[in-house]
Order: sequence, then structure tokens, then C-alpha cells
Amino acid sequence: MVRLRQPIFQEMFGLAAASVIRLWHSTLRVRTLSLDSTRHPWDPNRRPCVYAIWHDSIFAVLGARAKAVALISQHHDGELIARTAKWLGFATVRGSSTRGGAAALREIQQITQGRHLLITPDGPRGPRHKVKPGLIYAAQTLKRPIVLIGIGYDPYWQIDSWDRSCLPKPFGKIYAVFSEPINIHPLASPSSMSDWCCRIENRFIQISNIAWHWSRTRQRPVPGVVRFLSCSPITVGTNQDGKTG
Repeated sequence: MVRLRQPIFQEMFGLAAASVIRLWHSTLRVRTLSLDSTRHPWDPNRRPCVYAIWHDSIFAVLGARAKAVALISQHHDGELIARTAKWLGFATVRGSSTRGGAAALREIQQITQGRHLLITPDGPRGPRHKVKPGLIYAAQTLKRPIVLIGIGYDPYWQIDSWDRSCLPKPFGKIYAVFSEPINIHPLASPSSMSDWCCRIENRFIQISNIAWHWSRTRQRPVPGVVRFLSCSPITVGTNQDGKTG
């Protein structure tokens, strides 16, 4: 473990892990569905956004080769993840909603030109599938919409970890459902943060359920039904009377 904290070993670990992940992804088939009928990922030069994915599904996007900055925690194993992400083509910023968040946001503002931001809102240590305020702050600060990514696999393994991470078996399929953009009003009141988190969290769970249902039934969701299940597009912000809406 001491050796893994040395830069040379971290770099070697990152290269090896990235090679395995790239080979693994080459065997997988990816099926996508977008609730706003656009193709994802968007062109970050024209429509930069904040993509959010649950911590247990992060493997699904590692082979995407998208122009994105990944927000990675300052936990001791975060450096290994950051080195791996770098070899996979992601830029990285170290920080989370609880450690280094303000400094990370300042750095993000400087390096996200022409790149999306990728966040796991329930990372790095949970609770599982709970949206933390960091996601809202990032979208509000960057003035970018949030797009949620629900993931399902067929077939898959599930790991005995705090987030019960799932990994698609080689030669399996990834089912990805992208939400319609969620816009955060730049003047939204911090006092309503818990309400925003709750609403986005509920939406996220619905979209994830759609992805898993798709993976199990192999029946592509009907757009009209998807919109009904995932509710109408959310625009979170403050009205002229100061209430959230």
C-alpha cells in the first residue's frame, strides 16, 4: 500500500487499469435513450453541461472518450482513480462536496472550457443514491444544465461494496438513459438546497429504474411512457416572489 502512494507506482497502476478497462469496454455494446431526443454527449463547445451518474454506475462512462472533466474525491484512493481517468482521456479535478469543494470549483471554472463536467453526486462514500449539494453548486456556478445518466447492465456482476457497484460482464450490454436538461437558476436561494437535492434525486432514481427495466426486458422504452414515468422537465430556481419553482 505504501508503494501505491508513490507517484511512479500510481502512474503504472493507472496505465494498467486504463488498459484493462479499454479492452473490457471494447467487448460491450452500448444502447442509449435521450429524453430530449438529442444525441449525447453533446458537443461541449456548443452545449457544455454537468453530467451526473451514480457512483455504482461509473464504469459505464469510462469508455466514452468524451471531452469531460471528472471531479474525483481527495480520499486516499482518489489519486489512483485520477491517474486511471487521465489515461482514459479525462481531465481531472480533485475535490468533493465535503473536501476541497470550493477550491475544486474554482479550478473547474478554469479548465472546463470546451469540456463537460462529470460528477458522481453520491460519492465518494455515500449514502448510496443520495444527491449532495455539490452537484447543485457546480451547475449553478458554471451556469450549465444538469443531465442525469441512468445505467442498466445485462448481464452483470455486483460488488459487495458500500455503493453495491455493478460491472457489466464482458460481451454484455450497457443501457444508458439521459435525462432532459435540468436548469438551475443562478439566483436560486441556498436555503432551498435540500428541496433541489430531493427533487433531482427522485428524478434520478426514476431514470435509473427505466434503464434497469430496459436492460431486463430488452424492450426499448416508448418516449411518451418514459416522459410520463420520469415526470416533466425540472427547472429549479427562484420565482419573482423568492419561492422555489
